[in-house]
Amino acid sequence: MTLLGVTLVPAVPDSPKVYTLNHPERIKQFPFEEDKVVRKPSADSINRQWRHELDHDAESVFWLLLFWAVGVRPVQRDITKVSTLTWASLTGNVSDRVHFLEGLARGRIKSDIINSHYEPLMPLLSDLAAILVVDRHWLDDSETRNDPEYVPEAFQRLILSFILENAKKEFMSKKVPLKLKD
Repeated sequence: MTLLGVTLVPAVPDSPKVYTLNHPERIKQFPFEEDKVVRKPSADSINRQWRHELDHDAESVFWLLLFWAVGVRPVQRDITKVSTLTWASLTGNVSDRVHFLEGLARGRIKSDIINSHYEPLMPLLSDLAAILVVDRHWLDDSETRNDPEYVPEAFQRLILSFILENAKKEFMSKKVPLKLKD
């Protein structure tokens, strides 16, 4: 998150025990680290060329999850009308999506953007957004969170933790229509 030229890089997410036991090499590659404040972009970032990398695919997963969460409703529930502002933020220009993402990362986006039954998803969406708002190229080459594999790793840990913590909760097992009604 950027505020007045200062960027807060979220902590490297902790890993669920089952993941830690089964993937020690990933834990070693991406150990837990606290939040970090970056005051200016890394000098290393000047000569980097943009190219499609693994972290961009993880970002696509986030946008698909968000789109699903905004549009889904449980079977036999009223359709939740998505506000015009939400749709404009998601389908408008890039700066609209960036502001939406930053607001979601800071917890400023209200849970009414999704069906109330799925409100428990909001902290996960917020945590995933917080990972995405930091451009890894602001970080030094030596920084763990600058690795192209970091965003997918962080997402994997956050999503697995969410599933393990919420597996038995009602909202996780509600049936949804296979097709939205026209």
